[in-house]
Amino acid sequence: MVSTLLTNLVSYWKFDTNNATQPDSVGSNNLTVSGATFQAVGKINGDYDYDGSNDYMTRAVIANIGKTGTFSLAFWFKVDTTTGILTIVANANGASDRFALVIINDVLSAGIYNGSSYFVKKSGAFTDTSSYHLAIITFDGSSTFTLDLDNVALTGTTQPSATADINFTLGAATSMGGNFNNGRVDEGGYWDKVLSPAEKAELWNGGASNQWPFPITVTDNSIFHGMNF
Repeated sequence: MVSTLLTNLVSYWKFDTNNATQPDSVGSNNLTVSGATFQAVGKINGDYDYDGSNDYMTRAVIANIGKTGTFSLAFWFKVDTTTGILTIVANANGASDRFALVIINDVLSAGIYNGSSYFVKKSGAFTDTSSYHLAIITFDGSSTFTLDLDNVALTGTTQPSATADINFTLGAATSMGGNFNNGRVDEGGYWDKVLSPAEKAELWNGGASNQWPFPITVTDNSIFHGMNF
């Protein structure tokens, strides 16, 4: 049957082409590349490498990714270091409505700042620089904020020390330049719904074979009875 990951999918970026503009395979949220370099072999086909000093991709702010929006984001990533502040993805609707997924000195964290307080989830020690990982963030637009790493829910809630003040951007979190990613980012998706546990598991379990438009899963082989292929 058709994957429910296609439902409410707003944007999907494959990062499989060596072009100055990375297309949104589903919608119109194309990303402009600044410095990041194409790599032919990533987690799923190609991806982009960020050098830690001035590389990023960006587009205008996505208003729904913030303190009142219902959304989910998913990105595969791999880093070359886990020290300092490394931004995977950030988005800011203003000083009192900011989102970021970052690594800060061996801790992966994601948070939304609403002007007075944070919704935040974070990992324990995160020091791996050899493998790709899948981060999935969800927010229900009200009070429930989640961060899953490799299909495991993270529960830490300490306020992060870095937040975004930039439009929707991969690889940097400040408009003046800074908090640059040092590593790779591959497939990414944005939904205007909260992904279910089953949908999160589908993204994780599919691994390198699961990208938009997502494979059709056959659950009843009897429908093919008597057919010749």
